[in-house]
Amino acid sequence: MGQLRALTRFSLAAGMLSLGLANMAHASPITVNGGWYTFCVAGNGAPASVNSSLGGPCPLSSGIGLAGNTITFSSLFPTTLQVTDAFIAGESFRVVINGTSFFTPLVTPFGARDVSDPNAAFVNTNFSSGSWTLGPGNHNVDIFAVAPTSTGSGAYVQVITATATVPEPSTYTLLLSGLLAFGAARSRRRETAPSNA
Repeated sequence: MGQLRALTRFSLAAGMLSLGLANMAHASPITVNGGWYTFCVAGNGAPASVNSSLGGPCPLSSGIGLAGNTITFSSLFPTTLQVTDAFIAGESFRVVINGTSFFTPLVTPFGARDVSDPNAAFVNTNFSSGSWTLGPGNHNVDIFAVAPTSTGSGAYVQVITATATVPEPSTYTLLLSGLLAFGAARSRRRETAPSNA
């Protein structure tokens, strides 16, 4: 009976380990502030993949590496996740961040083609793109194509540290004048208050 229990525990542990390794094999860890990662999709509803719809690895014409579902990253600070279509305009994306779905806008291609630079595609209104600010912690992202065409395409994803809003100089001036007024009012009260002798 004791051997049966030990064998059952060993089998459960081995099954959990193999499941964990299988999940790790499908994860694409990406580096915060590392740059853009390329991913491919095989058409409407297809997941982000490191493989091309034509076979072989996704072409790496720009960016620092390849990423496919599930994309993972961690940060001690708030981050911004950015996704953009590229190459031939037409795809938009469903981006699932920690289990919640978001969508990049649908766009009608206006002849935008061969834009392989992710920064240029991200600011080009002919290409669908999205940006989401996330809190510190571990994040899992899955990306799926939403496209009017059934052809495969390539796109980009990156994660950057979220920039804090720097106050305008006039904000500091207003704060300083308020503190000075408060200090002046307090000192006047001390001067006019009757002293208890």
